[in-house]
Amino acid sequence: REALLKKAISVRPTECGCERSAYGDFLASVGRMDEAVEQYQRAQAMMPLSVAVSERLAHALYLSGREEQGERVVAQTLQVWPDAVSLRLVKLKSALWTRRYDEALAMLDEPGLHLTTEQTEALKATFHALRSGDSAERAGAAVTLRAMAADPRRNNRIVVAALAALGESDVALDAAQRLIRSRGPMVADVLFDSNMTKVSGTPQYAALVSRLGLASYWRSSRSAPDICRQVSTSDFCAAA
Repeated sequence: REALLKKAISVRPTECGCERSAYGDFLASVGRMDEAVEQYQRAQAMMPLSVAVSERLAHALYLSGREEQGERVVAQTLQVWPDAVSLRLVKLKSALWTRRYDEALAMLDEPGLHLTTEQTEALKATFHALRSGDSAERAGAAVTLRAMAADPRRNNRIVVAALAALGESDVALDAAQRLIRSRGPMVADVLFDSNMTKVSGTPQYAALVSRLGLASYWRSSRSAPDICRQVSTSDFCAAA
């Protein structure tokens, strides 16, 4: 797939944002987030008014630890498209990494996020628990998220990210596996959430990336995922 994506880029006489964005999606799904950022930036240069590209770029920037740049992309795009729901959801989700919990709670009280009542209440409980640091609150917030993660119709990226942020590492990994199974490998970027670092060093994580074919891809392409910079002692990193 990577070879075809590179070929699609090479046959164009000039830059095209669509191919760059597609390649960025692939790189994010295999954990090469810094390289994904570069591709999304090139796509955005060609399609500066695209909400989809800005959403992907901001998400990749957050995941690669460049929070200020991610915030800037979100703010600039919302100036043009203030009702862009997908971008507002990325901003909401970013609080799980940036720890801007009060800002996230304020967003959940605003209309237009297109979340169900269950999703809204579960996220409010999550951010309240993260803000307080109370272990009982964290456990309580995880109850609804666990149920959502077990249902393919309700499981999604933000459920996985919220579970990981709450410290429910094993459940988050299982939810990620379920999500990838139901929606395909392009959502595998959930495995590289910064809050998944604790579980990324476990045998269960190594077994999952092996089953998904990621480990063999990393070896054959000689392109280890960015996460291996943080957990280089992990078995899968040693083999990547």
